[in-house]
Amino acid sequence: MTWRYSNVSFVVPGFCALYKSEILKDLEIDTPGLLIEDFNLAFQIHKRRLGTIGYSPTSIGWDQHPDNLGDYWGQVRRWNIGFFQTVKTNGFFLSFFYLALAVFSIEVFLNAILVLFLPVLILYLVIFNIPTLQSFPLVSGFFNAYAAIGPFKNITFVDLFIWLYIIDYGTTVFIGLTHKKPQFIFYGLFFFFMHYVTCLILVSSIIPGFFGRSAGRWVSPTRRDEVVRI
Repeated sequence: MTWRYSNVSFVVPGFCALYKSEILKDLEIDTPGLLIEDFNLAFQIHKRRLGTIGYSPTSIGWDQHPDNLGDYWGQVRRWNIGFFQTVKTNGFFLSFFYLALAVFSIEVFLNAILVLFLPVLILYLVIFNIPTLQSFPLVSGFFNAYAAIGPFKNITFVDLFIWLYIIDYGTTVFIGLTHKKPQFIFYGLFFFFMHYVTCLILVSSIIPGFFGRSAGRWVSPTRRDEVVRI
């Protein structure tokens, strides 16, 4: 998305962004009702054809990540609702940017559905591989219902192990080693839990993002005192 020939980035990180002064007059920074401006400014740049969004790998910025689950939930939920609000506010406009956005959104949504259904899918696969469990009426009812309408029925335990563990965790290990951050090898064991929470936040943000009403106000989490050493 950041490739210079595609130029389909859908967000400009607000805490470390620079804009050409000549396009600021054409941007609506304080669009009413939006919880976040980062997405909206990027959408406006594409919709109004104001320029290219670029990233510099030499830039350095300091920020604070949430240090507890409550703050993480609030921060990510605000981002998600803000994204859906931005899509609704700007509407559809024919462009390569919107095509890339649609493909990315569908991919992320389908992945979220798979992750959220994973516990139910695993239960279905356990019953499928242990037929004697189907002798219990409640278990049999669940199995038959999921077999009729449940998604991802053709996925096997081998598929789950390869895609959700070998590839996902293997990528985390690779990044940890290549970026000289071996702690990722340990933290990566718990990434799936956070991924599940993130998917839950995403799906739960769709309705308030598209159909809810917002004053555009939000409460910032408590900031920690830190000393930056260069």
